[in-house]
Amino acid sequence: MEPPASPFSPSRPAGPVHASTHDEQVARWNVGGSSAAEHVSNRSSYHPAPRIRVDARILSGKARARGLTDASLLGRARSHGYWPYRLCFESGLQDDQRLSGKTTLRLGLDARGRVRQARLTKTTLADRSVAECVADKARGLRVPPPARSIDVELTVELWPGDAPVVLTRAPRGQLAPSREGVDWQRLASSTEPLREAVLACLAPAVARDPKLWGRVAVLVDFDASGRVTTAREHETRFPDADATRCVVETFAQADYREHVSVATAVVLALRLHPEPE
Repeated sequence: MEPPASPFSPSRPAGPVHASTHDEQVARWNVGGSSAAEHVSNRSSYHPAPRIRVDARILSGKARARGLTDASLLGRARSHGYWPYRLCFESGLQDDQRLSGKTTLRLGLDARGRVRQARLTKTTLADRSVAECVADKARGLRVPPPARSIDVELTVELWPGDAPVVLTRAPRGQLAPSREGVDWQRLASSTEPLREAVLACLAPAVARDPKLWGRVAVLVDFDASGRVTTAREHETRFPDADATRCVVETFAQADYREHVSVATAVVLALRLHPEPE
């Protein structure tokens, strides 16, 4: 069983790329898998991470005299942009998991292949801050030096993956749960006696489908006295509804009052089955 954590302040690796990679693995577990051919993670097109497509072309000037071509420009644009643009997009997905769209930029490159200007010309993203983030990250693009200053068009298309991003902060306009007033170490210990009950919830599902795997996470809300006010599945899509319902009820009925003295929210989770190859 995983240690409890605030849903918007989980323990994550340092560094944005490492943290995003960690989140992708959690998101993959959140979807899980089963023997059902129609389950999303069994589809040949399954792609848990957000999808990003970058295109670029030279708009003006004969830039090929010193090695810059449309092909080399595109290669540099794609190798430079994947992680910066993905991190911009994941920030927007924290507020809207359905966010998608295309952003078009006009970049002015100097003779040394550096971006001197990045202008957002069009976006279909509902969250303009994500498009502006993409424009800001595009300023770091470096390409083989062209013969002279040129303009290029850069388009970045973004759409969600098959696994919703893990929430690592409170959505815009919502307050993050407080971490004060919670004895996290003792709370983690208090969940251990629930392990057997949780595994008993999962046993019938595993008997029905030995290939079942995934993560069951429950968001438990507490009042100021430490009593559970609500408990519900959080982010996960465990492939067996009966097992999920049983786990939620198990966590909802537990007594945490010795360890919680403030109104807050905690995620309690368990991963079932070793991660498949």
